[in-house]
Amino acid sequence: MSLPRRIRPGTSYLITRTTRSRRFFLSPDDTGVAVIFWFCIAVAAAITGVAISAVCVMSTHIHLVVTDVRGELPRFTHWLFRHSAVCLKLLRGIDENVWSSDKANYTELLTNDAVIAAIAYTLSNPTTSGLVPHAHKWPGAISSADDLRGTVRIAEVPKQFFSKLWTPQRLRFSMPPSLAQTYSTDDAVALIKKQLRRIERAKLIELRAHGRAFLGIDKVLKVRHTSRPENRRPRRPGSRVPTLKTVSRAAMKDAIEGLREFRTAYAEALEAWRAGKDATFPPGTWWMARLSKTRVKVTPAA
Repeated sequence: MSLPRRIRPGTSYLITRTTRSRRFFLSPDDTGVAVIFWFCIAVAAAITGVAISAVCVMSTHIHLVVTDVRGELPRFTHWLFRHSAVCLKLLRGIDENVWSSDKANYTELLTNDAVIAAIAYTLSNPTTSGLVPHAHKWPGAISSADDLRGTVRIAEVPKQFFSKLWTPQRLRFSMPPSLAQTYSTDDAVALIKKQLRRIERAKLIELRAHGRAFLGIDKVLKVRHTSRPENRRPRRPGSRVPTLKTVSRAAMKDAIEGLREFRTAYAEALEAWRAGKDATFPPGTWWMARLSKTRVKVTPAA
């Protein structure tokens, strides 16, 4: 049984999910891929109230930085990944699963530095992967730091799956609340751009040191979507998927303790509930509170 996920309204996350066997199913060689993701993200956000800050759709995976305003993140990701998969199967003629059997990775961003680093990491992915020297040149679906000023993107309806009753959707990008409370919009955008420039410069120096260059857009677009990277990148035994992210050791210690308390309280409540006893689940409980066929009590968040 997997560990329970704590869902707290107002939390910002870095979300990552990879395709099956790291196939290039999301390759930008077909412009329909970007249409699918912009639309599915826009609709999922509209349904759940999840605020979108950064998006980057690479050939084998997707990164998102979002804020779960109402505590509906599981609904957001379920809608997004289910409908994007259906569309991609029709677009690409994929017979099996689109997404890896591994669940999506949700990393809570606990501090402003962690949020800025996550956005810069997301937007710089085409560069850090050695594909293009500047992330904004990536031909696939990707947002920019300037989008955090409140850019509204009109997401067209994909030709796959959705009926003619659907209409284009508005997707508004928004600054994560913690950054908005601490910095002006200009200052926050400047900090993110500064990190982006630092990352791009570091990658350029790394490639030159090894006598290599960026792959380039032309070669990216020639890669077949049925292929996959040569380096399989197997998971090392004992490796962990990050759940929390902060650059402060003290903040991380407090966050780990809070998560440990939640999981302990959840396990105790679940054991009592299974035994037919009265059980009150801790704040942050999502599945049992919304999808369980039996009504359960959940302690209100402080």
